[in-house]
Amino acid sequence: MSELEAEHARVSALPREKPKVRRIATGKTFRQHWEEQRHAYLKSVGVHALVVREEDFTVRMVSEQGTQAADDLVLDIPMNVVTQVGDNWVVNIGLSTLREQLQHVEAI
Repeated sequence: MSELEAEHARVSALPREKPKVRRIATGKTFRQHWEEQRHAYLKSVGVHALVVREEDFTVRMVSEQGTQAADDLVLDIPMNVVTQVGDNWVVNIGLSTLREQLQHVEAI
């Protein structure tokens, strides 16, 4: 504990600096960067989509971890977006769990 207190004292004694923002031009807009990177990002975080004919669609959640085994009932619930597209199609987009999304963001 004394080592941590000494380090805290050392860092606290350093001269204070104002926050700095450095803008580095990439030559691309945010949209261009997103268009190039989104497939790799979405795939890396486990996002998937299932498209079926409306007549074949049944609501069914498939998850390896149910809430009875969840460490956190909010973070470990699978997130899905289900929407109808046009007159005949249903899209089910699986977004993994909030915990998995947060872990991925922390790793970046």
